[in-house]
Amino acid sequence: MSFPNPNQTLSEQITKKLIEKGLVSKSSEKKIAQALNQGTMRESDWKVFLEEIINTPKNESNENK
Repeated sequence: MSFPNPNQTLSEQITKKLIEKGLVSKSSEKKIAQALNQGTMRESDWKVFLEEIINTPKNESNENK
């Protein structure tokens, strides 16, 4: 019987919360979770993921919500 790796479980939970809050894009989910799991996330990586969201044009229907 194999138990889930605690690092992997935590990195997946963190990534899902970041996506739910709109701080990172769904398309980056796998990359972020993997980097968190391996402990290789750097400041420059966060900048790239956050800028992706900041620079994405907002849908007008979402602005009115």
